[in-house]
Amino acid sequence: MPNIALIDAGPLIAVFNSNDSFHGKIKERLKEFRLQHGRFITTWPVISEAAYMLHTHTGLKAQTGLFKWVIEEYLEIFDLKPEHIRRVLTLQEKYHDLPMEFAVEAQKLLSISLEGSVG
Repeated sequence: MPNIALIDAGPLIAVFNSNDSFHGKIKERLKEFRLQHGRFITTWPVISEAAYMLHTHTGLKAQTGLFKWVIEEYLEIFDLKPEHIRRVLTLQEKYHDLPMEFAVEAQKLLSISLEGSVG
């Protein structure tokens, strides 16, 4: 069974931003993981966050690199369903006095979903 790694916006931004202090290190680590038959999975909110940050702070070329990873299926995108969004809303209502970022909550739901599907 292949290894699966959840990937958040931070490493994606570092990979495509050559000025990021972690650019070289994260690029090499992701390459190593991928070569060992691992795969990366994330959510659309994370892609959106990374794309925005790359375009705003680095430019269109970096954002295009991210989109190519999606097109070439280098990144697997978890399909958020209505029940996932319902869960986020429930959590937002319960913890309304705490900051809650949608991309982070989507990653948590992804993790929970994978946990249930891993033998």
